[in-house]
Amino acid sequence: MNSVHSVEEILKSVEALPSMPRAVAEIMRTIDDENTTPEMLARIIESDIGLLAGVLKLVNSSYYAVSGGVSSPHQAVIILGFNTIRNLACSEGISSFFRKNKSSDFNFDRFIRHSIAVACCAKLLARELKLNTEIAFVAGLLHDVGQLAVVATLPDMYRTVQEYKKLHGCHISEAEQVVMGTDHAQIGAHLVKRWNFPIEISDAIRCHHQIFDPDKDSRMVDLIHVSEVLSHALDLGVPSQLQEDADQVPPLSDGAMHRLKLSFQQLEPLFDEIEDEYSDVTQLLGV
Repeated sequence: MNSVHSVEEILKSVEALPSMPRAVAEIMRTIDDENTTPEMLARIIESDIGLLAGVLKLVNSSYYAVSGGVSSPHQAVIILGFNTIRNLACSEGISSFFRKNKSSDFNFDRFIRHSIAVACCAKLLARELKLNTEIAFVAGLLHDVGQLAVVATLPDMYRTVQEYKKLHGCHISEAEQVVMGTDHAQIGAHLVKRWNFPIEISDAIRCHHQIFDPDKDSRMVDLIHVSEVLSHALDLGVPSQLQEDADQVPPLSDGAMHRLKLSFQQLEPLFDEIEDEYSDVTQLLGV
């Protein structure tokens, strides 16, 4: 099956999409900046009414139960912490991006639950491997953002990909390569590079389905790949009635496990903690 659009045309379509909200992009750029202060994050939050509302709603929720309530973004940053602020900002950014480019053919609730599941797996694996947990979480949350870009810019092509996947019983990335000549991982990486996110995140997104030697030799690349597989294996983020998706556990790269020096025996004790983390994050973000 030949692609109706060239890869270059597909990427140009993606580039025509609106950028992440400026405040969200600024917060994401602080992810690996050790000099970031609560005051800096508070000023960024104040510049975006939607993000400010989301932060204040979260910090005043029953989950935190702050006596007297919170009305100051600076106080909210202190209470919530940098990690939660960045995770909320990224989630809000994805949600606002999707709301502007909504398609009835795409189940966003299922998408965001899966994204959170991979993010939670990535965060806890990163902690065990002594990698940056915030970069791991955001890379996990954004690993499939290329799917949103295809839905928003080329909905007919998205439907063709889904039809091919269903007909041949293959993984979505294989169907995308046949139909489009590229896949959502490449598209997602292109998109977050345009948003000026850290290169470690775009590399992890681009290579997360590569089960042999990835294009980029990076522990974060391998981490996101393993986290994606683990989230499927644990059935996180996939409603039980959707068996066609629940059964499609992507193949696990032995090379990735070897490079990370990970074994199943090391992963198994984390399962309950990952499930608890997933439950907490979905509750916090109202998913």
